[in-house]
Amino acid sequence: MNPFFEPYYEPYYYSSGHPEITIGALIALGVILLIGLVIHIILAVQFRKIAVMKGHESVKYFWFPFLFGLVGILMVVALPDRRPMLPPPPYMPVNPPYPPVNGPMNPPYPPPSMPKE
Repeated sequence: MNPFFEPYYEPYYYSSGHPEITIGALIALGVILLIGLVIHIILAVQFRKIAVMKGHESVKYFWFPFLFGLVGILMVVALPDRRPMLPPPPYMPVNPPYPPVNGPMNPPYPPPSMPKE
């Protein structure tokens, strides 16, 4: 065998073609996943509070947004309101639908000193 025609392999640079994963990259990935998990838990707790305000007391309304993400959030948003309906406030008209009656307490409108247009 002629050593000048054999293929040359450098053992330190030979790899399978995949990039190497360093410890720093794994730590960064772990921190990103931890931050995402904390944000996901906060959102699930807030949507559980929204479900309680709508009158749904079950714990499953925490788990739906936590496990299913956007689909669970939309499900909590679409929940019907189970709170009792309050009666409407008594009707108090701001402006009466009829003209005021002229009398000692209500001068004629427009006042006589103003020209009519």
